[in-house]
Amino acid sequence: MKNYKVILIIFLILISTTIFIAFQYIAPLKRQNNALSANINQITKRITALELDKTMEQISVLKAKNIVLKKEIEDLKAELSRISKKAPRLSRKGLRQEIKKLPEKEKTVLGNKGFLIKESRPNQ
Repeated sequence: MKNYKVILIIFLILISTTIFIAFQYIAPLKRQNNALSANINQITKRITALELDKTMEQISVLKAKNIVLKKEIEDLKAELSRISKKAPRLSRKGLRQEIKKLPEKEKTVLGNKGFLIKESRPNQ
């Protein structure tokens, strides 16, 4: 009976030592895990802020381009109105005569006319 008590006491000492060592090992890991979690959250917030800044920068660049394009449109409209005031007014008859003076369209290549071409020759 005495042997069982000694074995039981040794077993309890081993278990308590193992639990104590495991706790000493796990406690710093838990603190590191909490610190890493906090760092990850900060980095995620920083990434979100940077992406928002980048988006806002792109929006401001697009707005600036839009303003420049609107000014170009206004300038082109002003130029068109100036040119249209200088251009002579033609009647329908005058327009027809001007159209007749234009050169005839050059003849265009009609393509393969539906033939399948093999080695640059029509298939037979």
